[in-house]
Amino acid sequence: MLIYYVNIFVLILIYFVIQKFHISAKGKKALFCIYSFLQMSMLSSFRYNIGTDYMSYMRLYGESLKYGINYYYFEPGYNLINWLSDCIGGGFTCSIVISALLTVGPILYTIYRYSENTLLSVLLYIMFGFYTASFSLIRTHLAVAISLLAIPFLRKRQFFLYTIIVLIASLFHITALVMIPFYYCLNLPWRVRQFIISVLCIFSALFLVKPIMILGAKIYPRYEYYITSIFNHGYGIQSLCLVAIFLFIGVMYKKQLTHNKGWKIFYINYMLYGFIFSLFQLQFIVMDRFVPFFTLPASILCIPNISNSYLINKKNKVIFTILIFSFALLYYSYILYRNWNGVTPYQSIWNK
Repeated sequence: MLIYYVNIFVLILIYFVIQKFHISAKGKKALFCIYSFLQMSMLSSFRYNIGTDYMSYMRLYGESLKYGINYYYFEPGYNLINWLSDCIGGGFTCSIVISALLTVGPILYTIYRYSENTLLSVLLYIMFGFYTASFSLIRTHLAVAISLLAIPFLRKRQFFLYTIIVLIASLFHITALVMIPFYYCLNLPWRVRQFIISVLCIFSALFLVKPIMILGAKIYPRYEYYITSIFNHGYGIQSLCLVAIFLFIGVMYKKQLTHNKGWKIFYINYMLYGFIFSLFQLQFIVMDRFVPFFTLPASILCIPNISNSYLINKKNKVIFTILIFSFALLYYSYILYRNWNGVTPYQSIWNK
């Protein structure tokens, strides 16, 4: 467990060391993101039997190579990663390395492009559990990371290019397709009544989730086991708490979110729909495959940008940042203690 805290400490240390360099602010930001990418990719790449699904992926690696890109259990994109790793001669470990690079890379690029508080964005990505979740939900977080590359096209209302990125993300996990209809939803003007109506509709829709899942299993047979397995049961209320806090902070500080009104709507809608999908988790664990498409960008962009808002004075910025960091650290300690996603104790490929 110690290595996860060391990971955070070293990132903070390197950030402040870089601030001493006599280069532009943009250069410092880029350098820190590059370093973070390398460190986080290494920790993810060279793990062994870390992540609840790690051994399942290892077991199915050979099957994927046997049946090729159309292997039914994985999407074509992940089958392609396995094929490439075999061609290189790196085996399953190489597949994990490629997955780590393709997951961490787009996330750090998004932070570089859009975050106004780079350090806090990186730390929240780790401490809110997204980073360690990618050790288990490998394909899901690959798809989430790639879908982030569609953000500029979402903001510019370029539906075709946005859809292309989402379709590429869906080659790694089919759940990415949910982002296509949300192209329109994420830019809707936000009102309190929209939130109330949306929540009421979702509570009503909870009764329809199982029939929809059964229909989905018929269309995609490889997901049929979700209907009869543990995924047919819900998370506890704790799964909703973090997302509810995201939404509360966003609503409380919506004026401080950004100079640009369009981005403000964009961020709050991410939090709103993340909260709504989290409601589904109360009944079906499998819905956690959809939640990070909304909560991840909310955590790495929305909250850090509030902390750096020009509308908050310097003293309050420090207080806000300390409070968010302290809460995130407590949450991180909790999920490590509970061993969510099976990531403790850490074991590398060299000491397996």
